[in-house]
Amino acid sequence: QPTKHQSRKFLPGEKGGLLTKDPHEAPCPYTFSDSPAYVRSKKADEAAKRAQELEGKDETRGFLRSVEEFGHRQKWDEALQLLDRRTAVPSGLFLVTRAVLRWRFCRYHEALQDVDEALQRYGSSAKA
Repeated sequence: QPTKHQSRKFLPGEKGGLLTKDPHEAPCPYTFSDSPAYVRSKKADEAAKRAQELEGKDETRGFLRSVEEFGHRQKWDEALQLLDRRTAVPSGLFLVTRAVLRWRFCRYHEALQDVDEALQRYGSSAKA
């Protein structure tokens, strides 16, 4: 049975430190979340969750997912072309996204029209 003096060496020297069986054993500085495979799978899970969220909404029907992918690859002109081809205006998110892209390409009049329409239709609703 360890005496009081011996048990003190098992306590960590700093507050909040890890308790170890062997006082001379250093804790591993790496964790499971540092693994590149874990980070990669976490990003894939988040992307799948985002895709499911966009696909699940009736008003977006997944086309905003492809716009989002163009944005990640910095292909803004292709994203704007995709949004301009869309004639039905399904949601406030669509209008705001299209307005931002139109503003980026100096189509200010059309961008302001989109913003006005978004405010008129969805300004007071939680559905925007």
